[in-house]
Amino acid sequence: MTQSQIAILGLIVSFVGGGTVSAIINWVRSSIAETKERSTKYIEQQLEKLYGPLYYLTLQSSKLFEIEKKLGDAYKVEYIDQKYSDDPVTRQRLREETDSVIELKNQYIEQVVKNNKKIIELLDNNFALIDADDVEIFINEFYEHFIRYQTEEIGKTPYMVYEHLGAISFLRPRFIKRIKEKFDSKKSQFEGIAKKR
Repeated sequence: MTQSQIAILGLIVSFVGGGTVSAIINWVRSSIAETKERSTKYIEQQLEKLYGPLYYLTLQSSKLFEIEKKLGDAYKVEYIDQKYSDDPVTRQRLREETDSVIELKNQYIEQVVKNNKKIIELLDNNFALIDADDVEIFINEFYEHFIRYQTEEIGKTPYMVYEHLGAISFLRPRFIKRIKEKFDSKKSQFEGIAKKR
């Protein structure tokens, strides 16, 4: 290109380009803002409809496990580690008390089972909001144990078969940990975006 051609091209770009460049800059800014807005809304939905409720339910279940464990520890101290009389009246009273404690422990676990049903509903109803890196963990650490508990109804599977399948967990610690990590991460992301507004 010659010097005069460059000058003419420069003149055309400055004349037409000023408005075009301005329009392009505005379009880029708008596009970035819309992308951030969609991202913010998606994270907000994840927190509101999935990770927040999951975190709440796993916190509840963690507390239920703590209470159930305290009952188990107290049961051990008061009934297993103690030496009691062989008197039939004493034995009958102990049987009633131990049965009562065991029933109470089972009621706490039943609350965990109810929470698990709520968790499976959340996962099923909000599958589109689950992060891709969580799907496998949710299946392996939660769904497998949930469906096995529902299907096998603890104790009805022959012991030898049960041993091959492995123990059923009401709520695996890795699942609880993952939910907490994701809730904290999503909350931080959302708060970070909100601060920049």
